[in-house]
Amino acid sequence: GVQVFQVDAPDLINPVTASGPQSVYRLSPDLIPAYSHQYSFGLERTMPWGVTLRAGYTGSRTFHLLIQQVYNRARPSTTIPVTTKTIQQRRPDPLRADIIEIESGANAYYDALVLGADKRLSNGLTFRVTYGYGKNIDTGCDFTNTATGVAKPPEVGTPTCEQCDHVSDHKGWSLFDTPQAFSISYSYTLPSSGISNAVAKTLFSRWQVSGTTTLQSGTPFHLH
Repeated sequence: GVQVFQVDAPDLINPVTASGPQSVYRLSPDLIPAYSHQYSFGLERTMPWGVTLRAGYTGSRTFHLLIQQVYNRARPSTTIPVTTKTIQQRRPDPLRADIIEIESGANAYYDALVLGADKRLSNGLTFRVTYGYGKNIDTGCDFTNTATGVAKPPEVGTPTCEQCDHVSDHKGWSLFDTPQAFSISYSYTLPSSGISNAVAKTLFSRWQVSGTTTLQSGTPFHLH
């Protein structure tokens, strides 16, 4: 796999000379394409006034998304004092610092209830209303681990599991999770049948008011 070495506080004269154990960034040789399963079902009922009501479920499961795993962490020891000064001594490979590997090891899950109503055009009015209540969760699969498994703010994103190399069973809200979303789009043609003046009818007939309004929950954030 591809490896990149990070040199902390490099010497300006000889920047490639490392002053101690350095972190290693690498791509896993086992990277594979991600894939997703998507499914949905729904019920519809036609109501008076050209209105159709809808209720349904939609979901997806996505596998093998990119994730950043950290290896070579310092381990607890019964013979070496567990302090910040002994971190390097307690690593499995004391000649290196963190080994950060990009892997195809993350999964994502989405499930939602979707309700809606549509009105066919009649008397100049048509609209569509949609409400969704769902949840996006994952195992830190936005590449920098900014969902689950973070010990630092989302801008940094570092897995918290200090004594294990994988956190595949640790799930959390995705950063883009918006549990509730409401949207209405509409169009209404203003009536002009009561205008008798030819000039006024030309100016004010066939005017249409339309728009879309969307309200949704905010995304998760960390308090530190």
